[in-house]
Amino acid sequence: MNSDLKHALEMTGLTTIEELIDMANVGQSLLSAIDTYTKAPSLIEDWSPADDPAEIVGDLYNRFEESINCHKADLERLKAAQQTKAVEDMLVERRRQVEVEGWTPAHDDQHEDFSLAKAASVYAAAAAACRADRAVMDQFGLPGTPGKLQELWPLSWDISWLKPTSRRRDLIKAAALIFAEIERLDRAEGAR
Repeated sequence: MNSDLKHALEMTGLTTIEELIDMANVGQSLLSAIDTYTKAPSLIEDWSPADDPAEIVGDLYNRFEESINCHKADLERLKAAQQTKAVEDMLVERRRQVEVEGWTPAHDDQHEDFSLAKAASVYAAAAAACRADRAVMDQFGLPGTPGKLQELWPLSWDISWLKPTSRRRDLIKAAALIFAEIERLDRAEGAR
């Protein structure tokens, strides 16, 4: 056995030439995969392995660990947002609009006049009304709603559908209507 092979076996801790050949084949496969994946848009795009092949796995591990940590933080923020009572209440309201009121996506698609967004803006404005106006709305509902808000209600919708209840509830309704309008816009864009 020549001195280079002996040195390679000592460096790797292997005992036979077959094991060394197997390790070289694995290394060659790894380098081929790296070459393939660094050319495609991905986490390791434009990455080049370290000069020392023994450092390749460590370099890749560090790169993936950085990415994973970054995405974990994003995922935790998303999970927190999804678990808030406000998001849950908005989704429940949207489900109620569909299941109880019958405002299905197919129905919403007919509102090309942006009336979903207009109705949402009225509910949001009602939530932002001054204390005096809000107190009257809280007590009397639609009859206590200021005329200026009623005038903003979509003309294609019956005014009796405007049902202010409380600041928070009106914001939940507004959020659900905005959600419905965004979904309508996405469907319309997808149809083109």
